[in-house]
Amino acid sequence: MTTNTTINYAKLADAAADTYTSARDALNRAAANLAVVDSDRRGYQDIITADGHIDVPIFNVWFTQDEKQEIAEQAVAYYRAADAYKEYTRGTMRYFEDAMAASTALALITEVHRLVHQDSNMGALLRELRDSEEGQELAVYHDFPKMFSFVANFECRANSAKDALLDSASDTLRKAMAPYNRDAVTLMLIRFFKRDTDERGNLVYDNHYFNLRNLPTLHDVELNNMRASESKFCTVDTKLTKHFYVEARDRLSKAISRATKNMQERIKNA
Repeated sequence: MTTNTTINYAKLADAAADTYTSARDALNRAAANLAVVDSDRRGYQDIITADGHIDVPIFNVWFTQDEKQEIAEQAVAYYRAADAYKEYTRGTMRYFEDAMAASTALALITEVHRLVHQDSNMGALLRELRDSEEGQELAVYHDFPKMFSFVANFECRANSAKDALLDSASDTLRKAMAPYNRDAVTLMLIRFFKRDTDERGNLVYDNHYFNLRNLPTLHDVELNNMRASESKFCTVDTKLTKHFYVEARDRLSKAISRATKNMQERIKNA
């Protein structure tokens, strides 16, 4: 944790990147697993409903009552397992999204802090603007290719040298934040900065402004990232739940396959 006066910006940036990459990959895996479950479910729904009713006419004619009963029981168990897996996985996905938001915030605040406090003309300008009466704003445009920018005030726009320095600072910030995609930036604005959302959970505004004087501290964003990174442990339970889902799916598949094979023999011998 950052506690001394010598700040290791590279270490903080690496911590943010590690949490972000792990959370992003876990979120993608969870989404892919949900897609598989949805695909499986659609396939079985063409054969048997969630309450055990067989929808294939030839199966209703040629399956025995015992076979129908076994398939119905396995179908009910399968649909319950699928619902439980989807519910649990969606819950863990929220943890991963929180981790993406926290890591993106850490990366952003770390780079802004580094730029403001560097011993250079750029750093001197940012400190001057930050400490001015109106302060210096950082803009986040989550729906635009250039998502981050230091907003130039009238003085900077009128001074080509200062305007160029501020543009350079914005470019440097964008390069540092390039690994963090639009979804991560949006999650950061919603989950970390608590920006307004509509009834569907989407951001109300496209442009978001932060005065440099009011940004959270490095200590706060680092601690928040450390807490959020613990969500990676949820992957253990997700895999365990998936194991139960796969077992239920296999039992239903085997029950249908056995009955189908027996049906084919009965038709052949009829």
